[in-house]
Amino acid sequence: MEISNGGEILVQALARQGVKKVFSIIGGQMGTMYDAIGRHPDMEVITPRSEASAALMACGYTASTGEPCVSMATVGAGVVYETAGLVMAWLDYLPVLSIAPQVQSYKMKPHQENLQACDQDLLFAPFTKFSAIGYHAKRLPQLVDRALREALCGIPGPVHLDVPVDILFERQVLTKGQKEKLFATPANTRYQGAVLPDPKAARRAGEMLARAKRPLVLVGQGMGRPTRHKELGSLLIKAKIPVITTSKSSGVMWAVKGVDAGPAFVFEQSAAAIRVFNEADCLIVLGKDAQSARLLEKASLARTPPFVIHAETDPGALDAPAQGYAPVWGDPASVFSGLLDAVAMDEAWADKVCSASARAVKTLAGDFAQGRSLFDATAPSIGANDMIVADGATACLAARAFLGKTSCQGVFLLEGIEMAGTGLPFAIGAAVGNPNSHIYLICEQRALFHNLREAATAVCLGIENLTIICPDAQGVEPGVERAADTAKILAGLGLTTRIFEKGPALVASVGLARAI
Repeated sequence: MEISNGGEILVQALARQGVKKVFSIIGGQMGTMYDAIGRHPDMEVITPRSEASAALMACGYTASTGEPCVSMATVGAGVVYETAGLVMAWLDYLPVLSIAPQVQSYKMKPHQENLQACDQDLLFAPFTKFSAIGYHAKRLPQLVDRALREALCGIPGPVHLDVPVDILFERQVLTKGQKEKLFATPANTRYQGAVLPDPKAARRAGEMLARAKRPLVLVGQGMGRPTRHKELGSLLIKAKIPVITTSKSSGVMWAVKGVDAGPAFVFEQSAAAIRVFNEADCLIVLGKDAQSARLLEKASLARTPPFVIHAETDPGALDAPAQGYAPVWGDPASVFSGLLDAVAMDEAWADKVCSASARAVKTLAGDFAQGRSLFDATAPSIGANDMIVADGATACLAARAFLGKTSCQGVFLLEGIEMAGTGLPFAIGAAVGNPNSHIYLICEQRALFHNLREAATAVCLGIENLTIICPDAQGVEPGVERAADTAKILAGLGLTTRIFEKGPALVASVGLARAI
């Protein structure tokens, strides 16, 4: 016989599903979970300075690794604070599992007011794919399996589980066989293979593409993340069709000459670039998101559309077939591999689109006289296994303008349009998940100050594979004491800082492990 409790059963279920990291502000209601994680050889708790940052770190971890992880906050106020960060997972299609304790199960629905209680499941419902309450310890593994299936399949997104505190601490007497029967392997709870398109729909899309001479690919909704569809990048390179990416899929074609047509926000902001975009006679949309929708609305293609091939992993995201519109349900790699034989475009077209994008980036970025020398010095140190995170619209333009020819493992352009200041916790999560990669955070000072206290988290964790580059860091941020500039503030939080001599820019890290 074995004596367990709800927290131990929950942790075992998470471990069986491949969860290794739990980002959490410590709370007594989750005590049994922390004890179980401490005894587990492959799981670890990462403690940030705020609940919102816990969710943002989880976003950075899962976006850069492709692995599921947990953001955990305590009942009531902690959960409310966490929602601010979990919204990013919803907006960026990231499969983060949120877990929170609740009041005792006999005090719920309707709540007997105590312990800062609130209807947490209803609070999370608008921005999660799945939300549930675990009323019995023996059902927790099933709920974990269901939650991660919802989070990872189709269009990815965050999910949430509430677990009453009495369930977490309730002792369960189980035989070894009974305990083993509670848990399943991921292969038995969610489909992990390819989603092949319907042959008829794929054939219709191929016929459209075969008649096109100036096709464009627009990748969004996280489809282009190498961790999500690893083979998509090589297929796009083979097709030699110019590829535009939204911020949700930024980096999939980074530095690939003749194919990388740049980020969608450049075409949104440049009249010259959008004119070239409008010359396309076939648009292949691999995962439509808010940014690609804005771009299509801005372009005249939305009013006089050419052929549009639209592929999604969720059939509910597709419109009904119409003249010039070919919806295809399937994963983007399977859909695109079937279209390769139909490609017959004008060879000069890709160069025209990529050149227009490059000119637009140069115009939008301006001279960047204050920071360009820093980027020029940074580029040689970025290796093929490293990652770039840019936080803020200006930082994204600078990264694109001056690091756009630098090959690396992953690029994440966080423009700050939907949520400002997510870069530092996001980059810390990526650094935790990729200890063999160096993470370069290109961050505007204003964006950096949103979650500046998380710099102390990086110091406490001993993260030496993260470098913060702040091109405008010598100025004093409004609201900060005039006597302290950014360098002094970061130094006070434990980071080693250096003012870049050739311009008002700052480099900071835990010990400046990689010189620039």
